[in-house]
Amino acid sequence: MLNLSRGTGIRGLSGIKAKAGKIVRPLLFASRNEIEAYAKENEFDFRHDSSNDDTNIKRNKVRHEILPLLEELNPAFKKNLQHTIHTLKETEAVFLDTIESVKKSIVKKEEGWVKISKDEIQNLNPISTYLFELLREYRFKSDVVNEIIKSINTTSGTQFFSETHRLVVDRTDLIITSIKRVKPELFYIEKGVTFVEAPLRMKITFERYAPDFVIPNSIRVAVFDYDKIRFPLVLRKWHKGEYFKPLGMDGFKKLSDFFVDEKYSIPEKENAWILASDNKVVWIVGKRIDDRFKLSDQTKLVLRIEIIQF
Repeated sequence: MLNLSRGTGIRGLSGIKAKAGKIVRPLLFASRNEIEAYAKENEFDFRHDSSNDDTNIKRNKVRHEILPLLEELNPAFKKNLQHTIHTLKETEAVFLDTIESVKKSIVKKEEGWVKISKDEIQNLNPISTYLFELLREYRFKSDVVNEIIKSINTTSGTQFFSETHRLVVDRTDLIITSIKRVKPELFYIEKGVTFVEAPLRMKITFERYAPDFVIPNSIRVAVFDYDKIRFPLVLRKWHKGEYFKPLGMDGFKKLSDFFVDEKYSIPEKENAWILASDNKVVWIVGKRIDDRFKLSDQTKLVLRIEIIQF
């Protein structure tokens, strides 16, 4: 009855569960009068909690004032209510099974974030119910879900927040990430280091340059002219207003503009790692090296960095 007044949806209308985790309630089938009569008949002692008589408490007001009025209107009210609750429990089971099936179909979980296809969510009807249930575990409230729906087809980059998560309306997906409040970290790579464990697992090798040297065709591998590098190298996040010279370009470009051109989502930009040397961008890790550090005919020694695990 309280949940009905709060508007909690079908979950709140299906009553208390007989088993919830490690909690078991074996007497839900019986009314209070039946339990008291059984205790009296079998001479069982029991304790009455006086706080249950306080009608300033909402649940007691329902028990002692509202339910008796409803029974006065219809003596079979409690029996009918029990039947309705049973029906709602079965309906809830069907409902949750459908939600779980949709979730498996359109919610993609990747390392660090969750993606929901905008096209697929808009094909669901009613969209508000489906999206609310899909976002439920991330603690987005119904009024926020309604605002998300209004923003699905607007300019990408709109952000919404729950207590624990952020949702970004991107070009093709709704992207959900947990809210992390951490200080920016710097990871130094000293000269002579051949393996890095954090924040990315990387293997570092050196080899002599030869005219027939083949540049690896992999986003996980980058090669640089060793003599152009100043140690220690630094792995860090990108800075606003920062520039670099993308491989193959004559001029410089803002990292923020590069990310826009490459269609990076907000979480992808935040998760991007920069390898820097002497405060200069050497490599947007896994994406593009800086032209200033590329190999040339004058290169003598090649610095090779391979990402073992992002």
